[in-house]
Amino acid sequence: MGKKIAIVGGGASCIAFIESFINECNKESTDNLHFMVFEKLPEIGPGNAYQSDAKSNLLNTKAGYITALKDRPGDFFKWLDENQQKWKPEYPGLEIHEDTYAPRPLFGMYMQDTFNAVVNKAREADIKVDVIQDEVVNLKENYEAETVIVSTISGADYEVDKSVIACGTSLLSPDALINHKQIYHSPYPVDNITNNIPKDADIAVIGARLSAIDAVIGMIENGHKGKITLYSRSGLFPSVRGVQGRYKNQYLALDFINRNYPDINITDLSDLFFKEMERYRAQNPDNMEEELVFPPPPITDFEKFLSYEIDMAQHKRGWQAVLYDTNSLLADVWGMLPDGEKDWFMNEMLASAMSMRISIPIENAIKMREYVRSGQLQFVTGNSEIAKEGDQLFITTDDGQRVETGAVIYATGSPRDANMCDSQLLRNLLQDGLVRQHPFGGIDVCEQYHNIVDNSGNFSNTIYAVGEITNGKFLFTSAMDIIVRHAHKCATVLHKHITHGIKRDLVA
Repeated sequence: MGKKIAIVGGGASCIAFIESFINECNKESTDNLHFMVFEKLPEIGPGNAYQSDAKSNLLNTKAGYITALKDRPGDFFKWLDENQQKWKPEYPGLEIHEDTYAPRPLFGMYMQDTFNAVVNKAREADIKVDVIQDEVVNLKENYEAETVIVSTISGADYEVDKSVIACGTSLLSPDALINHKQIYHSPYPVDNITNNIPKDADIAVIGARLSAIDAVIGMIENGHKGKITLYSRSGLFPSVRGVQGRYKNQYLALDFINRNYPDINITDLSDLFFKEMERYRAQNPDNMEEELVFPPPPITDFEKFLSYEIDMAQHKRGWQAVLYDTNSLLADVWGMLPDGEKDWFMNEMLASAMSMRISIPIENAIKMREYVRSGQLQFVTGNSEIAKEGDQLFITTDDGQRVETGAVIYATGSPRDANMCDSQLLRNLLQDGLVRQHPFGGIDVCEQYHNIVDNSGNFSNTIYAVGEITNGKFLFTSAMDIIVRHAHKCATVLHKHITHGIKRDLVA
């Protein structure tokens, strides 16, 4: 084969990609195949999401359900069972079973081991894998040679045949924020904010999803005494995971939709959801009946909201089981919807959908309620504006209230606007016109192949992209099973392109 493939990022997408590519290579020769993995972080495998950090950061998926490898369900739990000598010293009191919501850094240890296992598997197949501890800041296509020049922040250049951008979750660029030593563009690592923010300081956390919860719990469990305020623009908060198990959809399933809905719309999807719920109830008579309101109203009493969610989470919540099983079809159905409906959904319904679809463990909800009851945590709905006056920080809200705060932590997830992210690589690619921004977020890629799309509408035959940076094309890309599926698809296609060639052409 004799090809060099650069992978930008050494996290979940990278692991799944290499493993899938090796499996494809088992069918053909792997002579002189060479992977070059570029990772700016000191740890290879965990990526941004699962790096060593506060043990209070919990996964929102049960240990028995999560894996970094395709066709290896429950691989994380198997690793936990077989490698207790590796993680027990770090977590001596932790009892793990399949329904445990494990600490995120523990999953990071699994990811490190899995990366090493995949590298060993590659070497057994005579495939070379090099890890380069450096940050990629630009890619340049050599159209004549059909190669890519990979440039790093250290000034090094590498010429490769193909490149895969798999840089994971991005953060808000520091340039987009007010310059102040107590403004943090991310809550991660939580150890950073706990070590640098005074324990008695009042804190503003911008956002109210998973990373915001990690920030609040991590700060308080590490001795923070000051008041913490969550500022939620939508006024919404994640639901709490019930005790239901896995469920396989019949109606909200791709085969059913393809057979019966050639021109599906959001109303059709809503009808299919309620039809699926009827089927779920018939199979699970002990399901907890709830009045579902969509979109959910903004929260006006945070303690009351948490108490309701905690009560509901002690039962089967069938609607959650139905929604979680849609991971396998989200990208396909999103691609079927008319652009007008996509635009309406992104502007009007995305926050509501994510608050219902992305849930948290009951353990975290109970902690959050305790903080509210103690008076240390409060929840504010609406827009907030941050201003600096000298060394002081102030926040003004929609109702005109203006309060001083000792620190601001942004916990808003990956910015949809790729120009606002902290990746110098993405900003350079956008500036050079080698990639174009997708109207619904991230960068544009060819749906079938994951090739990047440039400003002229051409797709690259040398550069591919997977993961969170493709969220506009596929709507939801942060769940581990979706990451693995997309990386597998990209690996399969790229292998085919290497062995059979691909013509550079206009994207339809």
